[in-house]
Amino acid sequence: MSVIAECKRRKIVFSIGHSTAGIETAEQAVQAGATLITHLFNGMQQLHHRDPGIVGLLGSEDALPRPYYGIICDGIHIHKSCVKLAYRSHPHGAILVTDSMPQLGLPDGHYEWTNGKRITKDGAHLHLEGEETIAGRYRLTKNVADF
Repeated sequence: MSVIAECKRRKIVFSIGHSTAGIETAEQAVQAGATLITHLFNGMQQLHHRDPGIVGLLGSEDALPRPYYGIICDGIHIHKSCVKLAYRSHPHGAILVTDSMPQLGLPDGHYEWTNGKRITKDGAHLHLEGEETIAGRYRLTKNVADF
């Protein structure tokens, strides 16, 4: 939390995400100065009724500022009902993220990626070779308000 406060003091935007942090830790991070959630719903503890994790920041107490949130609205990363839930909770906080990948413009097949990994392109889906783990998508298919 001290790193977040120091970043804020230096006018550095601090983003939280890709974390299994619970709601209490997430709220402490916002109190310390975090102002953004990276890839809401992705790579984090999923919403649970007893501990909603980072996602729960959208419903935190009114005294706590709600952070902006990046959300990937490509119809693959998250279900459209989750997009609606986030947008209706905090419409002015939405930052649309495409998670673009240049391989989408290539024929279906297997391609080199980063750190010695390969990705498989199958239509509009890009995933790690031999896995179903999403590797990204090229374009935003809809406006968040259209969900």
